[in-house]
Amino acid sequence: MPKGVLFQHIVAGGQAEIIVGMSRDPQFGAVIACGLGGIFVETLRDVQLLLPPINVAEAQAALGRLHGATVLERTDVDAVVDVLMRFSELCVDLQDIVTEIDLNPLIVRSIDQGAIAVDSLFALDR
Repeated sequence: MPKGVLFQHIVAGGQAEIIVGMSRDPQFGAVIACGLGGIFVETLRDVQLLLPPINVAEAQAALGRLHGATVLERTDVDAVVDVLMRFSELCVDLQDIVTEIDLNPLIVRSIDQGAIAVDSLFALDR
């Protein structure tokens, strides 16, 4: 039987959805994927890959390279960058413990209103 934790919070007022994830590659180690959520990730595969640890400039550049980056224009992009920075640190800290982490969706609110991870998944190394 799978072991884990599931938590959910009802969130209103989001302007955009972001997906943030990490998977462990045999050659590169932890690889972070970030992109626009919803139909953007499923149909357009609009994601950017990053190798942790990342810095602010790398996080901002990755978000700016998204094909649908204009969706983020009136959102709290600084909050998304902060999430990516903290997520990168988490990936480094847990690289020998987890094989996969997903935050999907990360609801991004209007400018200066923050972002909230609505759902998450951590797959432990067995």
